[in-house]
Amino acid sequence: MKALMITAASSNSGKTLVTVGIIRALKNRNIDVSPFKSGPDFIDGKYISAASGKNAGNLDMHLMGKKGVKEALYMNPGELAIVEGAMGYFDGIHNTYENSSFHISEELDIPAILVYCPEGEMFSAIPKIKGMVDFSKGRVKGIILNKTDEYIYKLLKEKIEEHTGIEVLGYLPDDDGLFIDSKHLGLVRPDKNSCLTDLIRRAADLTKKNIDLDRIIDIGKEIGIEKFEYPTKRDIKVAIAYDEAFNFYYEENIRLLDKICEIEYFSPIKDKKTPESD
Repeated sequence: MKALMITAASSNSGKTLVTVGIIRALKNRNIDVSPFKSGPDFIDGKYISAASGKNAGNLDMHLMGKKGVKEALYMNPGELAIVEGAMGYFDGIHNTYENSSFHISEELDIPAILVYCPEGEMFSAIPKIKGMVDFSKGRVKGIILNKTDEYIYKLLKEKIEEHTGIEVLGYLPDDDGLFIDSKHLGLVRPDKNSCLTDLIRRAADLTKKNIDLDRIIDIGKEIGIEKFEYPTKRDIKVAIAYDEAFNFYYEENIRLLDKICEIEYFSPIKDKKTPESD
C-alpha cells in the first residue's frame, strides 16, 4: 500500500479541510483511499471518514508502538493511505518530536505534504517553511498553501520553490463554504455539522480546481506494513453502545471485536434495555 501524510506547521492551519478535499477528490477518481489520523484524536477522523466513505484508523506511536502502527495500516487496506497529522508536524510529548506526526513518518518512511497558511505575511513565510523542510530530513515532498488567493499563491509559489527546492502543489482559497467550527477539544463533531455534505463537496471541488492531484498520487510511497493475525473467533456476543452520545471509538478495536466475536450495537439514549450479551 502507498501512503502519504498531510501535515502542517501548527494547529488551526486548515489541514483537516485540505485532507478532506484531497480524499474526496481522489475518491471521485475511483481511487481507494484509506484514511488515518495520527495520535489519539477522535473528531478529525470522523471528517476524513465521511470524505472517504471508510472508517478512519488511528496511528499512535505512544499507544501502539511501531509494530502496532504497521498492523493498523494492514487492518485498513486500500490503494493509498492518507494520514492526517495532529497539531504541528513536529509536536510530540514533553516538548520533543517523540510520538509526533513526524515520528510516524520517520519510522515508517512516509512522505509528507506540508499545509501552510500565509496569513499576515509574505516573504517571512519562506524561512519558516524552509525550516520545516530542512528539519524533516527530506520527508516533506510538497507544499499546499491554505486560506490565500491566486495572486498571493503565485507570488509565494515562485519564492518557496526557489528557496526550498520543494514543489508547491496548489492552494485552497479562503472560502465561506470551507468552515468547521472549533471547540476546546478541537473541531465540532461532524454529526453536529448540518452542512457536512456540502462542505465535503465544496472542499473536493476546490481541491480539483486548485491542487495538483496527480503529483499528490505520485508522492505517495509504498510502505512496509505488518500483517495482523486475528485471534480465533469465539462464541461470544458483545454489546456496544453507539449513538449520538456514545461514538468515540478507535476503529482498530471495533475491527478486532468484529473478527473474534458477534457484535450488537445499541443506543443508551433510545433503547430501554441493553441487548443480551456476554
